[in-house]
Amino acid sequence: MRWSGLLLALVCIHVAIAGHSAMPPHGREKAANHDHWEHIVKRSLQSRYWDDEPYEDDAAHIVNVQEYYREVFESSFDDYAGKDRELMGLLHKIENAEAEGRIMDSDEAFIQEEVHRAINMITYQKPIRGRYIVIFTPEASDYVLDRTVEVLSKASDESGQRLRANHITTFRHLWKGFAATMNSRVVDLLRKHPLVATVEEDTALRRSAAYPESDSGVIWNLDRLDQHENHLDGQYAPEGSGEGVDIYIIDTGIRYSHKDLEGRAHYGGFDAIDELTGSNHKGQDDHGHGTHCAGTAAGRRFGVAKQATIYSVKALDSTGTGAVSGIVMAMNKIVEQRETDPKFSGRPAVMSLSLGLETSEALNTAVTSAAEHGIVSVVAAGNQGGDSCDYSPASARTGIAVGATDSNDRVMTFSNTGACTDLFAPGHKIVSAGHRCDDCTHTLSGTSMACPHVTGYAAILLGLEPKMKPAELKERVIGRSTKNMVNLALVSASLSSHTQNRLLYVPPRGATDSDTSSSQAMRSKLYSDRRAGISSFNGYYDPR
Repeated sequence: MRWSGLLLALVCIHVAIAGHSAMPPHGREKAANHDHWEHIVKRSLQSRYWDDEPYEDDAAHIVNVQEYYREVFESSFDDYAGKDRELMGLLHKIENAEAEGRIMDSDEAFIQEEVHRAINMITYQKPIRGRYIVIFTPEASDYVLDRTVEVLSKASDESGQRLRANHITTFRHLWKGFAATMNSRVVDLLRKHPLVATVEEDTALRRSAAYPESDSGVIWNLDRLDQHENHLDGQYAPEGSGEGVDIYIIDTGIRYSHKDLEGRAHYGGFDAIDELTGSNHKGQDDHGHGTHCAGTAAGRRFGVAKQATIYSVKALDSTGTGAVSGIVMAMNKIVEQRETDPKFSGRPAVMSLSLGLETSEALNTAVTSAAEHGIVSVVAAGNQGGDSCDYSPASARTGIAVGATDSNDRVMTFSNTGACTDLFAPGHKIVSAGHRCDDCTHTLSGTSMACPHVTGYAAILLGLEPKMKPAELKERVIGRSTKNMVNLALVSASLSSHTQNRLLYVPPRGATDSDTSSSQAMRSKLYSDRRAGISSFNGYYDPR
């Protein structure tokens, strides 16, 4: 019988799962339910129901997967540029009005409504029809993954693509799973598998806007980091340099030869855009966003951790567009390298992700799994002017999500806030390395710019204590932050009441924990004075 080999393979999967002696009790319970899923598959194959059922194969259009991703990236955001310029224009008007004192408390609701309307007009993400990401439960083994992929591939061939499952890329290090071209018939079958946790449609995303300014300005942001009060002294002398720590910039790439990076920037060994589209960038930046973030994290002049090693893992193309599957592939590759390449033995690392989209279980799971493998992820809270808990990877439990403030410690209107924003960092008019030449600079605004400040401080802490675990590192960053200095006046009341009032603090060389504690009373008084002066301010008081 033509299906005998396929059915035997399914039986093998069942036997392998049921007989896995190392599986915990709850895993065996799930494995015991596997025969029900197998029965459904058998019944589907034997009935050949597709012969009599009208059906539009929603994955038949994908023949060459690299050509398909190129087409998606080039065409998905045709309306983006014009609407993004409109949004930037609106934000500039608000900024100028604030500077001139023309915004009253009564204007705040209107401002929020207008900003949210403008942001919602911009499409930052679109589904990639026919492409899916599959995540298995922790109980699944490599054998289960391999046999499931083998069964799906064989079913695809022997059914004449009526059960379509092609172009499969497996993940083994972050979590067990795979990305594939599949039609809805296969998706429905996988969702009934007891060891499949999630089947998520792949999504194209374009980085949320980073707002350009002029290419001039003082580097106020570094000056702000090493003091609790906002009295800039022209100094930045942190307690460490990040030497011996690896920073992975998962972004648009990096200009390796930029002078501010001093030869410390390297190709990370994997380029998701090359993988998805067949290009040959090898982590080179053809956009500028990634180089800017790298400079802020670890540049000689512009960076927080001035001696950290930087790796480019390109996941966004020349327009700032990428796919969730590509980001997950990149993170999976990083974990694989750290676990298998001797040159990384004993070296701590941090991932920096200045990107995001609406909640993605795949991306959040990748961040959580990376932490379980000893690598913390610092992520942008997002530039949608809304609740960071509605976006990924900002809503990932183990990541460090960063919102943006200006030189007056005001939360930027575009910055996401809420309970999932762990702290704020400078994200307005940030000068850093530009990608067009080896000594170019560029000035950008956004939570994308705030994120690498915290990445840099995480590298400093890891340089001082290389064995620090991700959870401890996150706790240390938050615990040392400046409390109750962030102005949340333009954040909606519903969000500000759930937003922790924390600003990144990088202790200067020679500072002690007692120095940090001694200024708490002053900061609390300043907070009280500010709150009294802004009638509609509904900030969250955090006494730590």
